[in-house]
Amino acid sequence: MNALRRWSSALAIALAAAACVPAAPTAPLAAPTQTPVGPAVPSGSAPAPQVQWTPTPDEPFRQQPPAPSTESPWTAPIPEQSTLSNGMKLLVVSRPKLPITVIYLATRRGSDTEPLPGLGSFTGEMLSQGTKSRPALQLSDELENLGAEHQSWMDWDSGNLWVKVLSQHFDKALELMADMLQHPAFDKPEVERLRSQRLAAISQQADVPDVILRNSVARVTFKGHPYGQPLVGTKESVAKITPELIRSFYEARFTPDQMIAVVVGDVTPQVASERLEKAFGGWKTKARPAAPVPTPPAVRREIVLIDRPEAAQANIALAGPGVPRITKDFDAILVANTILGGMFSSRLNMNLREKHAWTYGARSSFDMRHGAGPFSAGAAVDTPNAVAAIREMLVELDQFSKGQVTDDELSLARGTLIKSLPGRFESNGSTAGSIASLGIWGLPLDEYRTRPERLQKVTASDVQKVASIYFDPKKLRIIVVGDRSKLEEDLKALKFGPIVHLDAEGKPVR
Repeated sequence: MNALRRWSSALAIALAAAACVPAAPTAPLAAPTQTPVGPAVPSGSAPAPQVQWTPTPDEPFRQQPPAPSTESPWTAPIPEQSTLSNGMKLLVVSRPKLPITVIYLATRRGSDTEPLPGLGSFTGEMLSQGTKSRPALQLSDELENLGAEHQSWMDWDSGNLWVKVLSQHFDKALELMADMLQHPAFDKPEVERLRSQRLAAISQQADVPDVILRNSVARVTFKGHPYGQPLVGTKESVAKITPELIRSFYEARFTPDQMIAVVVGDVTPQVASERLEKAFGGWKTKARPAAPVPTPPAVRREIVLIDRPEAAQANIALAGPGVPRITKDFDAILVANTILGGMFSSRLNMNLREKHAWTYGARSSFDMRHGAGPFSAGAAVDTPNAVAAIREMLVELDQFSKGQVTDDELSLARGTLIKSLPGRFESNGSTAGSIASLGIWGLPLDEYRTRPERLQKVTASDVQKVASIYFDPKKLRIIVVGDRSKLEEDLKALKFGPIVHLDAEGKPVR
C-alpha cells in the first residue's frame, strides 16, 4: 500500500510536468472526401423462404432426474501438538499441496476482564503498529514486500496476531511476528492515530440500528459486567487510553505460558517447531493471575425501548445470558438453536419471513465465550408489524421450550451443522482459526473430528431438555430500537413487563 502511494505521487508529478510542455503544432484538417455510393437496393424484394425444422427429440436419460451423488468422505484434521521450551503451545497442520503458510498466534486471555472498556481491542490492534526497532511504516513495508496478509486484534477471549505468506518467506514472517509480539512500541503518535480512527468509527456506528441493538442487548443483559460494554469501547473510555495503560495490559495478557501458536500450510511439524523455538524460545515472561469472569446479573422481565424517530423499521431482540463455551450441553444446544433460529428453515424464520413476510430474516444465536455470553433471538421488521412479530417470537419460544421437535427438524438441523463443518477448513486461514479455538478454549484436539458423530447422537429428548432450560421466554428481555411514537402503546399491550426508555448510549430518558 505504501509503495502504491509513492507510485501514485510520482505519476501525479509526471502528469503535471507533461501538462506544462507546449504542444507541437498540428497540421490543418483535410477536407472530408466523398465516398461513392453504390446502386440503390431494388424495392419489392421477395421475402426469405421459411426454414423448416424438426426439434431434436429428448434422449431417454432426460426422462428421470439424475440420482444424487454419494457424499465425498471428509474428516477434520487433528493438529500435531508440541510445547516450546518457554511453555508456548504449538499446533501444526501440514498441508503441502499449496506453497502458502499461515501463522496464527493467540493468547488465551482477552478483553473479558479489561479495566477500561475498549482497552483490550485497542491493545490488540496496536501490536501491528510498530515495534521498538521497526517504526509502523517500516514494519508495514517489510510485510508488504513479502506479499503477506496480516492482522492483529483482541476479542473477548483472546488476543490474536495472524500472518499469511508464501512458504518461502516463512522464516522472515516469523521474525517479524516475533518482533511484533515481544517488542511492541506503543508509540504515542500511533496511539493517537488509532484513537482518532476509533472515535470516528464509534460516532459513525452511533446511528446504525443493528449496532445500537447489539450494544443495547449487551448493556441491559450484563449491567455492571465487563460484557456490558462495547468491545471497541466508548468515546469516554477510548479518550482515556494511554500508551502506559496499553503496555500494562499487554504485559498482563501476552506471555508465552498463555500463548498458542498455530501453523497451517506447506511446513512439517518438525520444521515449524524448530523455527518457532528459534523465534520465541528466549521469551520467558510469566502471566499475572487472571481474575475470573463475573457471573451475569439476574434477568429482569422488562421491555427496553430505544427511540429512533421516523424509523421505517424496528430492530427487535429477545435476549438474556446464554452459556459459556465449555458446557456439557454444547452439542444439544447447537442442534436446538439451529431448529429455533439457526438455519433458513428454522421456526423463527419460517414464521416471520415465509408465513408473514414481515422481515428478510429472523434468527437466534448463542455467543459462547469463556464466560456466559448473550443469547438473542431477533429480526428487523417494518414498524407497523413489529409488535406483532414480537408476539409471534414469544409464542415460538414458549412452544419450543415446552413442546416437541419433529424427526424432520432434528434430522435437518443435525445435517446442517455437520455439512457446515468442512467450510471451517476450506483454506489455510480458516483452518488456522478453527485450530486456534481449540487452544483458546482448552478443547480436545479431536473436537472437530468427533463432532459429526456427537451431533448424530443428539436426540429429541436432549433438545427438549436444553430448550426448557435455555430458551424460556420468561428468562429474557425484549429490546426494541424503533419509533417510540408508533410502538409504545402496542408494546404496553403485550403486558410483558415495564417499559424502560434508553438512548443509544444506554442512558435513561423520559
